[in-house]
Amino acid sequence: MITAIVRYNLPKSIDYNACLRHFKKIAPGFREAKGLVSKHFICSSRGVVAGGVYQWKTLKDAKAFYSGPWMKGIVDRYGMEPSIEYFDVFAITDNDAGTVKVLGKPRPKPKPAAKAASKSAGKSASKSAAAKSAKVTKLPAKAKAKPKAKAKPKAKAKPKAIAKAKPARRKLAKAA
Repeated sequence: MITAIVRYNLPKSIDYNACLRHFKKIAPGFREAKGLVSKHFICSSRGVVAGGVYQWKTLKDAKAFYSGPWMKGIVDRYGMEPSIEYFDVFAITDNDAGTVKVLGKPRPKPKPAAKAASKSAGKSASKSAAAKSAKVTKLPAKAKAKPKAKAKPKAKAKPKAIAKAKPARRKLAKAA
């Protein structure tokens, strides 16, 4: 299962209430979208950004829908192409149904020999089909822990002359 988050800026001519009216009008039509499990129609509380959170059976279904007449309708109505991000769904907690479904499965780690072979074959050979079609943002690798600094040597004991001088200063301060 795939989740797609679609967002676009609303033009000044479409406020929060106009967006709500439009979404109510078009929502039933999404029942016919091939491979669509569900859609949440969303609008920011200030009425500046709108879009949808879609659950798709496959990435192929999502991409087919977004590349069809839907995209033309978004561009015509809002004057821009939307931002679309794709995510693999690992699990679903459905509190109304009282269920939890775990969908995600671990991917096998590539073998060292396979890494070298894929590097020589080019970057596209090493990407999975899902990675090729989805927008992926790689996060920086986890930083290695820095070696612990050596403990600082303990401060040397104060010379006796200084230790004796402090009480004398205190007496002077009290007298003044």
